[in-house]
Amino acid sequence: MRRLTCCLWGGTKCWKTSFALGWPGPIDFFDWNLGLEGVIEDLPGGHDHIKITTYQRTLFGDHDARKAVLDRFRQDYQRAINAAAKRPLDANGCRGTIVVDTATELEDLVQSVTLEDIRIYKYNNRKSSDEFQAIARDYGPRNEFMEGVVTSPLGVPGLNAVFIHKDAAVWAKNPATGQMEDTGRTRLAGWKRTPIETQITIEAFRSSPKEDPQGRLYNCRLGKASKSAEGLVLAELSYEFLSGIIGGE
Repeated sequence: MRRLTCCLWGGTKCWKTSFALGWPGPIDFFDWNLGLEGVIEDLPGGHDHIKITTYQRTLFGDHDARKAVLDRFRQDYQRAINAAAKRPLDANGCRGTIVVDTATELEDLVQSVTLEDIRIYKYNNRKSSDEFQAIARDYGPRNEFMEGVVTSPLGVPGLNAVFIHKDAAVWAKNPATGQMEDTGRTRLAGWKRTPIETQITIEAFRSSPKEDPQGRLYNCRLGKASKSAEGLVLAELSYEFLSGIIGGE
C-alpha cells in the first residue's frame, strides 16, 4: 500500500507549499499561512483537485473566538479524513493527500487555547496561586491535540500527509559575553514530535548564489527515509522520488 507521511520545514520562499501541492490528489489543504496567492494559480494541470480550507489565526483577543477557530479545524480535519477513508484507492494505491500549512501556526494556536483553558479551569476550581506558576509547563493538552493531527491520517491506508513547519533561529549563550546570540543555524519551529511521527523529514533551503546565480534551485536534506538517504542533499524533489526511496507502507 503506497502512502507517505512527511514533515517539511524551512524558511520562506523554499517551495514548501508548491512541493506539497504536487502530491497525489484529491488534496485537502488546510491553510493557516494565507500564502497560496501566486502559488496555486501556476500549478500545472490546474487545481480542481485541491480543496482549500482557510483559517484566520489569532493568538490574541477573545478566547472563545480562538477556541471556535480551533474547533472548526478539528471538525474539518476529521471530515476530510473520514471522506478519504470512503474514497477508493487509485491505481497507485493512494487515497489522496492531507496538507497542513503551516503546522507551526496551528500549534501556536493550540498552545494558546489549551493554556488558557487550563488557566480558566484552575481559576474556577480555586486552585492555589502557586499552581498558576506551572501553567506554562502544562503542555499535555497541546501535545495530545497535535499528536491527533499528525497520526490521524495513519488510520486510513493509502492516505498521504504533509505537515509544513516554519523554521526558527537557534540561539546560544556566548561564553565570552554571557549574552544570548543568534548562532546562524535554524531549527524546526512547532511541535517537535512531527519528525518522529512521520516517515520522512525534509529540510528545505534555498541554494546559494554561487550554486545558482538566478536562485532557481532549491535544496533539501532528507532524514529518516532510509540509511542510504540520510542527509542526502538534492536539487530537485518529487513525490515519486520519495516513494522510490521509502517504498510507502
